[in-house]
Amino acid sequence: GCRYKTGAKGSSSFDCSGFVYWCLNQAGVRQGYMTSKSWRSVSKYQKISSIDNIQKGDIIVFRMSSSKGHVGIAMSGSEMVDASSGEGCVVRRSYKTDYWRKYFYCAEYSNNAQNAPPARKKGERGVIYTPKKVCDKKL
Repeated sequence: GCRYKTGAKGSSSFDCSGFVYWCLNQAGVRQGYMTSKSWRSVSKYQKISSIDNIQKGDIIVFRMSSSKGHVGIAMSGSEMVDASSGEGCVVRRSYKTDYWRKYFYCAEYSNNAQNAPPARKKGERGVIYTPKKVCDKKL
């Protein structure tokens, strides 16, 4: 499976922001690498201020402190896929726990055609590449 490694951007190891960067690029979304902290101030995407309004494909941004953060990709209205330093690998888990709600900063999605992948279902926004194929590991 994919291991967590600080600063890694794929394809066999990732940190959280490297995983989001890799998935976006696999989906054909032109996005340069950004740290989890940089995702807090990005302006090219639409911001979502409520954790309850997140949809599949949205980038979820967490703020642990002024210098530390975390990012993941929503797989549904309650689960995300992310590279976890605590688990040491890419995981699928709930972001609607008390822990994640405490650190939720915002979510982001693109409604710009040049940044969005061409094949999305009607009403679907966001990324994305199907991360369950990542590293030959079923998430």
